[in-house]
Amino acid sequence: MIGALFTRIMVRRGCRYLNTRETDRFLGQWHEDAVFVYPGTTRASGEHRGKEQIRKWWLGFYEQFPSSVFTTRRIYIKNIMSLTASNQVALEWGVHVTNRSGHSFKNHGVSLVDIHNGKIGRFEDFIFDLQTLKEAWTSREAL
Repeated sequence: MIGALFTRIMVRRGCRYLNTRETDRFLGQWHEDAVFVYPGTTRASGEHRGKEQIRKWWLGFYEQFPSSVFTTRRIYIKNIMSLTASNQVALEWGVHVTNRSGHSFKNHGVSLVDIHNGKIGRFEDFIFDLQTLKEAWTSREAL
């Protein structure tokens, strides 16, 4: 159970780091060879391997979205009886972003997270409204 409590704290802390744009602290929770998968057909979509690629992805996210607020809706932990810092998590979240063109968007989704020895090994996003996702990543200035 202590492992499940640690996992819940880690997830909430990660969300806080995203909202305060503390990229180094956020990435401190990841393995060096971690994988981040982002859905859709935008320039940001795809599989990003290793902390440096993931760091570049988040810096690009912050550039595209000067304003972003993530909210944690629910945290589901696979093994609630875990005594270790390894688990699998489904995180239901919401996000409100304003892109660099000044357009605001809301979306929500689920992230599946594999945690091994207290660090994220794989993080895969599933976003519910892919059309809104695409519109948010499209710079109106470029149209």
